[in-house]
Amino acid sequence: MNSTPITLSLELSQRIASVAMSTPTGRVLELNIDNNCRKEDSVMPSIQKLASELNITPDSLELVVISIGPGGFTGLRSAVAIAKMISLVSGAAIVPIETALSAVHNANIGPGPYFVVSGVKQDTFWLSKVHNKNNIWFCESAPSSSLELEQSIHTVKALFGDSYLPKSVSALCVSEGIQIHESTVSAKSLLSLGVQLFKNDKDTTVNPLKLLPLYPREPEAVRLWKENNKAK
Repeated sequence: MNSTPITLSLELSQRIASVAMSTPTGRVLELNIDNNCRKEDSVMPSIQKLASELNITPDSLELVVISIGPGGFTGLRSAVAIAKMISLVSGAAIVPIETALSAVHNANIGPGPYFVVSGVKQDTFWLSKVHNKNNIWFCESAPSSSLELEQSIHTVKALFGDSYLPKSVSALCVSEGIQIHESTVSAKSLLSLGVQLFKNDKDTTVNPLKLLPLYPREPEAVRLWKENNKAK
């Protein structure tokens, strides 16, 4: 295997998604994708276009880096399915990365620690604490609420969130002097992080058959399906 693996990264967790691919020499190309398009698949054609421009054959891929969520249900399921398929066909290793870690790495503002709020539903959310120590990234996550966050907000330097960030969290950050950064992600940044993690520790990889998206709670469609079947 090359010292720098031929890598594909899939950042499909958000509405504006992206894919990226790199060669052994470190050349990286990235394409943005509209994740809201339901009329046709734009992910596989984008991957094919990158491979063609970089002169990479599908069976030569050595690493697939995937943002596993929290994020959009359809995008995450698509990313997982694509990663599994490519891994099983090419033998490429898979490195799953929580989207919170992808957002902090993409911001490139220092080692932290930071809180990342995602998967918001009313006043509850998925809370991730991200920090870097000795050039190694760590991410610890769990369900939380504004009330719980109030007890630990002083332990971080900043907080990341999107347009769904609860007003109570925004107000808390203002009162405590904690800066709020917008959570943005990119496949290119994700690729860089994934390769770094892979080189530092091969245990970051996962068996493709065990790869799953990260949901902060049971998907609404699944909950409704269970309720309807109970009623029957």
